[in-house]
Amino acid sequence: TRFAKMSWLSMLSLPSRSHTQGQPQRGKLAEMARRRREQRLQVMSGAVELLVAMLWERRFAELLTIDFFANIVGQFSLSNLWVQVEHPLGKKLAQRAAEDPEF
Repeated sequence: TRFAKMSWLSMLSLPSRSHTQGQPQRGKLAEMARRRREQRLQVMSGAVELLVAMLWERRFAELLTIDFFANIVGQFSLSNLWVQVEHPLGKKLAQRAAEDPEF
């Protein structure tokens, strides 16, 4: 799909919008998107700084950039977007809820 290489910096969770929709350009949602993108950029910058400190070699220079790393994380996030893991207590809680209406 066209979103297979979407940057993690652009995959923002906003009310009434999916992660893969384009970002609003004005209004309250645009301001919310801007703040969330700035927060993600700070997190991504810190992660890349750690990777550079641990792995720096000239031959990896193109790989240790914010854009490249954000795309890798975005691909990982998209491939795991609909993965669901059953909670260990899920069956017991559902059974209890079925037995006790006040639960």
